Amino acid sequence: MQTAFDDRFEWELKVDAACALDGRRTQIVGLIFTEAVMNALRRGFPSDKRGKIETRSRESGDRIELTITNEGVAFSPSPSERGRGVGFMRDLARNLGGELEVRRLPSGARCA
Repeated sequence: MQTAFDDRFEWELKVDAACALDGRRTQIVGLIFTEAVMNALRRGFPSDKRGKIETRSRESGDRIELTITNEGVAFSPSPSERGRGVGFMRDLARNLGGELEVRRLPSGARCA
């Protein structure tokens, strides 16, 4: 993935080996993951901005937690700024009985 977008960012991926999903849930989580990473790339690293993207998945009790954090440009959608991507991810998370939180960080954003 990093090669496809150049070397403006570092990529870190951590997956808990205990995470196990059935095929349907894997597809939905994959869609959420893809949308969140694309948002991090598009909003966090405009032009020549450099930084780091961390993606983590871990089991937490009976739930699986997926977190995508970028250390690029800060982003926190207000209700009027929420685009289709954030709404799409929220709908997908609800479909799995979960929730989505997008939080602005001092440098970047966190989607969990």
